Amino acid sequence: MIRLITNESELLEYKQDIISLFTRCFKRELTEEFWDWAYISSTSRSPIVSLMLHNEKVVGHYAVIAFDLYAKKGKKTKTALSITTMIDKDFRQQDGGIFALANSVYDYLEKDGVEFVFAYPNEMSSSVFRLFLDWKIDSTSRLITAKGSELNNGLLANICKDRKYFFDIKDNDFLAWRLNKPGSKYYERSNSIVKEYNGSVDLLYFDKNCILDSDVEYNLLVGCGEVENNRGAKYDFGVKRLTNTNVNPCDIASMMILSDVF
Repeated sequence: MIRLITNESELLEYKQDIISLFTRCFKRELTEEFWDWAYISSTSRSPIVSLMLHNEKVVGHYAVIAFDLYAKKGKKTKTALSITTMIDKDFRQQDGGIFALANSVYDYLEKDGVEFVFAYPNEMSSSVFRLFLDWKIDSTSRLITAKGSELNNGLLANICKDRKYFFDIKDNDFLAWRLNKPGSKYYERSNSIVKEYNGSVDLLYFDKNCILDSDVEYNLLVGCGEVENNRGAKYDFGVKRLTNTNVNPCDIASMMILSDVF
C-alpha cells in the first residue's frame, strides 16, 4: 500500500520505521537529530513523503523538500528537491514500487503548481529515474577541485550567466534552516557561502559578483560540459518536469548548497 503524508504529526508516527529502513538500505546510521532537521524543520511548508507499507511496516520511501528557486528577474519558482529514495531489498522487485512511490508525490506537487523536481541521484538511482520516471539527467555533472584563481577567471561567471534558476539567497527562513544542518559549520562571505571539509573548502553558493581567495582550493559542482569529462568525480544531476515542460538540468545553477543536504 502507498501512503502519501503531507503533515508533520502523521509523519512523526513513522519516524522510527523510516530511520530503520534507512539503516537497512544504506548500512549507516540516520540520527534522530538529522531526521528532524531534514523532514520536520526543513521549511515552512509541510513534509511531502510517500511510504510503501507492508503489514503496517515501512518498506519503501520517497520524499522531497519543497522550496523556491528564483529566475534571473527575481520571479519565485516553486520547485522541490528529491531526497532519500529507498526500498527494502525484499520489495525492490515488486511491480510498480518506485513508480508508485514517486508518482504519488509528483501528482501532489503538480496540483500544487510546482514546476519541477530536481535531484543528485547516485548511479543506481540515476538509471531508475531516467528509465522509469522520465527524468532528464546531466551525466556530465562533476564534483571538481579548483583554485580560486581559476574560478575567478571566468568559470563562475559563465555558470551564473548561462543558468535560468538559482538558489534564493534572499529567502532568509530557508537559508537559516539550510545553514543549521547538524554536524556542519558554514561561513557566509561576500557573495558566497563556504564550508570547511577535511582540510579543503566546499564552495556551496556563489553569485556573479563572487571573488574567491586565489590560492585556496575549492570543491564545487560544475556541469553541462563546462569542464572536461575526465576531471573530478562524476556527480549526476537531474530534473523531473512537472508544470514546466521545457526545463532541463542545464537551466539550473547546480550548487553544493542544493546537493549537500543529505
